[in-house]
Amino acid sequence: SSNYDPVTTVWTFCFPVDSFSHFYLHAQNPLNIPLSAQLVKFTATRINEYSLLEWTTSSELNNHHFLVERSDDGNYFNVISTPVLSKSKDGNSQQELHYSFIDNHPRDGMNYYRLKQVDIDGKTSMSEIAKVYFEKETAIKMYPNPMQDELTIEIRSPKNSNAIIRILDATGRVIRTIELT
Repeated sequence: SSNYDPVTTVWTFCFPVDSFSHFYLHAQNPLNIPLSAQLVKFTATRINEYSLLEWTTSSELNNHHFLVERSDDGNYFNVISTPVLSKSKDGNSQQELHYSFIDNHPRDGMNYYRLKQVDIDGKTSMSEIAKVYFEKETAIKMYPNPMQDELTIEIRSPKNSNAIIRILDATGRVIRTIELT
């Protein structure tokens, strides 16, 4: 059986074995040809109301451009950028090159980002996924309901601010007050 996790971009394969023998698994690269762009870093950071995507390649071979893709569920991605052209001469480089892209219109909730790298000959490869969470309004979750001995309160806010939590009993009497930032 096989399973793909879109968040970590990892495939897991399980198969029964009744004795040990040699085997080899590979990902559509049977000749171990170097990838066109050796991606060493891909990050997504929330800055105010936009996402800053940054990536670094350690080397590039016949690289033409990158496309930034976004998804709100981690499964179905859409291209949100124009081609980000390779900074290398003729698509070839043996030094670190740094790139960035700003998503000025991230969606509320979790934003999943990945890079599609496109070779000069049109072949493509995908990066791992980077995530950024956006919420325009403060959201509060409390569980379990009803509670016994322990209550979990999750607060997501677009800005850092002070909060006062007051826990009341059924008669409206304050049982506990918690101040936090």
